[in-house]
Amino acid sequence: MHNPTNILTPARAPARLSGAMAVRTLALTYLTVVLIIPLAVIFYDGLRGGLVGMVRAILQPVALHALLLSLWTAGVMAMINAVMGTLTAYVLVRYSFPGKRLLNGLQPVWQGPGSALYRIPH
Repeated sequence: MHNPTNILTPARAPARLSGAMAVRTLALTYLTVVLIIPLAVIFYDGLRGGLVGMVRAILQPVALHALLLSLWTAGVMAMINAVMGTLTAYVLVRYSFPGKRLLNGLQPVWQGPGSALYRIPH
């Protein structure tokens, strides 16, 4: 006997898949615009004088201090993000409160696009 629900099942699966692909595409586009394009421009401009010119520019005191400041700031922010992410996860798992679903949905926004890629069901 013919079951009409089997006809609808394949039509629903691609919609979920296309939604997951849309989120991945958005996250990868964001990553490209924010990270890869600026790095490519930096390397392009830096290599105009050749590899020796780029190394010479990086080893100047002002550039070296700027790099160290960037690395220090990134390290501090990674520690703050780890602590706040752990506290947020604890609160989301442990307690029930109004706006919990909204907070859980917005969590990838402040944790970066990488966490959005892992939240998609496969």
